[in-house]
Amino acid sequence: MNKLLSKLQLTSNRQRGILLAGAFVVGLLIIGGCRRSNNVKAEEQVQLDRYYTVTKGDFNITVLARGELDAIKNYELKFEGTGRLGLRIEFIVADKSKVKAGDPVVTFADEKYEEEITLLEQKIYDRKVEYENRLIFEEDYYSDSMRAQEEKLDDAVLNLSLFLETQALARDKSFSNLTEASNAYETALDALNKYENLDYRTESRQKLSEIDNKEQEYLDAIDERDKADQELSEARLKDEDTRDKAERKLNLAEKKVDNAMVAWENARKADRQFRRYDHPQKLRQLSISTEKTALNLKRSLVNEQSERVQSERRYRALLRDRERIDEKIEELQTKYTGDLERLEKDYETDMARNEEQLAILKSDNEQLILRAPIDGIVSLGDNRSRDRGSQSMKVLEIGTNVSPREVVARIPDLSKFLVQCDIPEVYRSRISVGQTTLLKNAALPGLKMTGQIENIATMSQRLIRWDSRSPRIYETRINTNTTDPRLAPGMTVEVEILVDKVKGVLFIPIEAVYNKEGKSYCKVKTSFSTEEVEVTTGRSSNSYVEILKGLEPEDVVLLHGSAASNQAN
Repeated sequence: MNKLLSKLQLTSNRQRGILLAGAFVVGLLIIGGCRRSNNVKAEEQVQLDRYYTVTKGDFNITVLARGELDAIKNYELKFEGTGRLGLRIEFIVADKSKVKAGDPVVTFADEKYEEEITLLEQKIYDRKVEYENRLIFEEDYYSDSMRAQEEKLDDAVLNLSLFLETQALARDKSFSNLTEASNAYETALDALNKYENLDYRTESRQKLSEIDNKEQEYLDAIDERDKADQELSEARLKDEDTRDKAERKLNLAEKKVDNAMVAWENARKADRQFRRYDHPQKLRQLSISTEKTALNLKRSLVNEQSERVQSERRYRALLRDRERIDEKIEELQTKYTGDLERLEKDYETDMARNEEQLAILKSDNEQLILRAPIDGIVSLGDNRSRDRGSQSMKVLEIGTNVSPREVVARIPDLSKFLVQCDIPEVYRSRISVGQTTLLKNAALPGLKMTGQIENIATMSQRLIRWDSRSPRIYETRINTNTTDPRLAPGMTVEVEILVDKVKGVLFIPIEAVYNKEGKSYCKVKTSFSTEEVEVTTGRSSNSYVEILKGLEPEDVVLLHGSAASNQAN
């Protein structure tokens, strides 16, 4: 019985062992399945991320820009005259029309020009009639003036006779004038001496004394202000009432200084006014008065002492009057001759000017029809005249007014092209004349075009000229020898300027590098995830960046921009 129980116990132990082993195997299978599921998910995640293997090689540094294709030469149609009477389009061909040499492209209205030419011709005729009438007027005026001078000459002869009769009466009157002149001279001389010796010195001393007093008051006010300032400095350590009193006292002292300064300056101004203006003017008046009275006295003395001589002088004066009349008659004759010459010269000048204006108008009238200089396709307007930032261009149609020398149409020479583009100011130091460029057009992806920089603007300008916040650019012209019948002016061109070639260096795409806390990093792929590595960068282009330190060839870096990779990391 005991043997049977021991066999049954052994059998149950074996069964339990088998069950435990089976359970262990099932557990391993479940764990393995979970791991495989996780690995599949990880592989799917890796497939969502983008990676790049670090290599050592060459890459180009370029500057990208966008330009516009243009013909190497454009024949511009514009009105070359003055256009003073306006230029209103009366006829214009359709845009992109084909024309032959000599065909009219634009015709301007000529009604105003025809009318102005007629008016100017009438003006020339009227000026001629006016000149003839003026000659008649000048002749009549000369005759009247000569008649008046002859009458004056008769009066001068009569005055000579009357002078001789009134000479006796003049002698008595001269004596009376002498006495009056003497008294006036003495009075004026006394007034001048009194002013120079007494009044001027007294007033000058008063002015100087006033200046000294005001200066002393100003100095006293400064001393008082300094004391108040010192008291305020001492009062800062005391109670608030004491400080307030000290501050008020200082304010009063400062106002007193200002008032004293103004009073001192007014006193000096008054002294300068007196010395520069009042005193010289007063002295001049007194001196002039004295000189006048002295002259009157001297004249009276001369008249009294030498009446005969004075009479002879007056007589000679009357003779001179008659001589002046004779000279006036001669002057009238000379003036009449000169006026005739001046009138003739003015007439010739006006006629020349009017004829010149008439010639200009006729020339403008002849240029009102703009004709095609060559066979080609007409492009209306002037795209280059548009301000940057404006999306509209002047519409040229019948009734539109244009300005002289405004380009209304272009006929391009399509045998050769150039590219006009704008280079941002930040890239100006990288480009130079002669650099090679690669040109691409989205409409012609299979066409490869190359060119060279021919010219770079000397000065920068704003991309949008009227916006002060707009970035500054340099206008650049690129020549290209590429020709293709599909090319046309105005096409947009992508410009790639080769700046430098970087050879034999480690480089990675720009999207693999990111900045954090002022340093550059990459995420390098490891066995199970990615690791953040600090790198030192060198030269860069729009696509690649040189790695100086931190990576090795064959390292695999994560390219940022994938949302899945960012979440995984």
